[in-house]
Amino acid sequence: MKKLLLIALISLTFTTVSFAQNDHNVLLIIADDLGIDVMPNYMLDEAVQKANMPNLEALMARGITFDNVWSSPTCSPTRATLLTGRYGFRTNVLSVQDRSMISPDEYSLHEHLSSSSNGHIASSIIGKWHLSGGGRGSVDVPAQMAVEYYAGFYGGAMNDYYNWSFVNNGQRSTNTSYMTSTFTDLAVDWINNQDTAWFAWVAYTAPHTPFHLPPEGTHSQTDLSGTESDINANPLPYYIAMVENLDYEIGRLLAGIPTDELANTTIIFIGDNGTSRQVIQAPYTRNQAKNTVYEGGIHVPMIVAGAGVTRIDEREDALVNVADIFPTVSELFDSAPPANIDGQSFVGLLTDANSPSRDWIYSENLLFERNGNRGRNNNNNQQGNSTNEGIWIYTIRDASYKLIQTETGDIELYNLAVDPYEAINLYDGNLTNEEQTALSSLQRILNELHTSQ
Repeated sequence: MKKLLLIALISLTFTTVSFAQNDHNVLLIIADDLGIDVMPNYMLDEAVQKANMPNLEALMARGITFDNVWSSPTCSPTRATLLTGRYGFRTNVLSVQDRSMISPDEYSLHEHLSSSSNGHIASSIIGKWHLSGGGRGSVDVPAQMAVEYYAGFYGGAMNDYYNWSFVNNGQRSTNTSYMTSTFTDLAVDWINNQDTAWFAWVAYTAPHTPFHLPPEGTHSQTDLSGTESDINANPLPYYIAMVENLDYEIGRLLAGIPTDELANTTIIFIGDNGTSRQVIQAPYTRNQAKNTVYEGGIHVPMIVAGAGVTRIDEREDALVNVADIFPTVSELFDSAPPANIDGQSFVGLLTDANSPSRDWIYSENLLFERNGNRGRNNNNNQQGNSTNEGIWIYTIRDASYKLIQTETGDIELYNLAVDPYEAINLYDGNLTNEEQTALSSLQRILNELHTSQ
């Protein structure tokens, strides 16, 4: 492991490369169910257990760590937004089950890169897809979305990381190799077979359940038996082991790219949603985790480093939404993004901390009934999945204030500047003039957003 780490760190010696060069590349790495709590260099003032992630820390040291990035609270909506630059209420991808099928009529990032470059940018998705109705269908949806090469796992969750349904450009088989390692191998092979500019979307399933003990030598966790009873009794160290294994594989991925090719590549690392409730750490509560629009469910890590990034070892507090990946990748390839998307490019922030950025960010969830009761939107019932009927829950924030609002009229208001873990719902008391102004402004933006085309 130490030898591999050394190779990865050596490979991370980037140089600044012009965006306009024809051989510029972009590598997008997505982690599954990875919030900020277990990540190094986030939540520094909290007593949380951190994963040992030397390769991602090397990326942080050579680029920008973003502090205010929002995703959707579950994976399929986030992936649809990444792929289209559009929010879930527009794509109708709103859950991980029945509402997880993306329409082939949506204009994908891959189609945009191909058409804007006259086919001179190769593109792929390797790893988790989860945009085909839970993986049950037989149609090669990635190909319909203009993904030139797809290899990975169609579904959302697997039963076994060593025995899973593998799809390679529409052809299915059973794979018995460790899934996280397989995705790395596939990505390295694809990248090294390209002779033109490329966009590689590498979507790891880790650290999504099932929690387990990864291969020996790929993590630092000790005294873990790997038995089902031990995992059920104490899942956090197994989750951390999977996160560390993910970092190990990211190091192997970067080490597998030739040094000159890596020097010409912009790397974006991001989580698809927050940490699952089984392992989320305080001060988040289990009811503020994945599947909710609280910060534990939608506040995700993002790191950008490599070609074109001149801000080295810096933090960025600008507001960013996962929808912004589409126009950012487009601009990195010197291509204007389409006009009808929700994303806003943050390319300017890669070189200038004073570059214009968003005034607000948005997320949403389709809140399903739980045990037959919709209930009030509060910290006890923002998640549920028992029926196909549901109510909308929306959230929007500016630099300080965050609004959570359901279609039935329940409201929560938080001042994230002083209450980042949403302990005090200001709407339960008398609002100050500042708080009322913020509430009215966020409600106005939310209404305008949902009436826009």
